[in-house]
Amino acid sequence: MAELPHAGVVTAIQPQKRRKNRLSVHIDGKFAFGVDADIAQQFELRPDKVLGPAEIKKILGAEEVKRALERAYRFLARRARSKKEMQRRLAEYQYPPFIIEQVIEKCESLGYLDDRAFAFQYASDRLLSRPMGKRMLLRELHEKGIPEDIAEAAVEQAFAKTSEEQLVRELSNKRLPRLKNLPEPRARQKLVSFLRSRGFDWEIIQSVMLELF
Repeated sequence: MAELPHAGVVTAIQPQKRRKNRLSVHIDGKFAFGVDADIAQQFELRPDKVLGPAEIKKILGAEEVKRALERAYRFLARRARSKKEMQRRLAEYQYPPFIIEQVIEKCESLGYLDDRAFAFQYASDRLLSRPMGKRMLLRELHEKGIPEDIAEAAVEQAFAKTSEEQLVRELSNKRLPRLKNLPEPRARQKLVSFLRSRGFDWEIIQSVMLELF
């Protein structure tokens, strides 16, 4: 947070011309800070009110939380996020940890951040858009900060109606036409490399290769 304005008596509160929901607060005849109208109402700002350093700090802190929260809402409007993703994203904008913590708590209380719901939806969507092995899907969830138990449950749920072996078989059948002009050993090698890059275990890949070659 920037250096605090000096304490004193509020001498004027004026609407800002370019931002209708913003107010300019003047202390002792000089501009002190801008504030959201809701924050001004929350702290009962009015002319002749005496503001000490502690209250100014609270006002500006509430103002920063509101800005961070609005940014968080914009992030969430684009796509769902895990708590860890939101923390990282807000940290990129230099919000201090205590501000980020308040934003996370607010988003959780509103149901906008829910790691369990996020993990289950992510795992299901990911398996449809980019089929992969359980190991890779689990790693992606870990990278997004999903706790181990939730990540494992989400992966198991995503695979409830299919199996890694079935996905390997489907991916192989789609991939093989691209490899038809290659010698069989080379085609097999490229197919295995592709499947390994999707996080499938060798035992499962080998089982399907025995069917195909």
